[in-house]
Amino acid sequence: MGYVVQNIHGVIAVNDEATLNEPKEIRFIDPHYNERFKIKDGEQILISYPDGEKKALTCKFIDEYHVIVGHTPYHICQFAECNSHPRHKARRLCHLRSNRGIKRKMSRKPAHKQHNIKKTKA
Repeated sequence: MGYVVQNIHGVIAVNDEATLNEPKEIRFIDPHYNERFKIKDGEQILISYPDGEKKALTCKFIDEYHVIVGHTPYHICQFAECNSHPRHKARRLCHLRSNRGIKRKMSRKPAHKQHNIKKTKA
């Protein structure tokens, strides 16, 4: 038994060879390392941005401290700090019925942005 060392998206991951093929869980924390929630490798989270935009992003396990969210690798604390703005939230998406349907629905731009219509104050 030993360890497997891999370069995954620029992250040097060291994983135990004995547990390499076992299902993995990704943990999401706050900036103080308090656990917020966990998801299984390959599940999605819903990101809500301050401007109201929402995106469903697939998460891939790298090691216990690193995750790929969408196409970007993060240390779990780095991701927590990026999401520490009061109006910038990440939450589990796995409890929703159809992740694919939600992704299309959530990524749709508001009507005023689709046709380059400017919002004006009344």
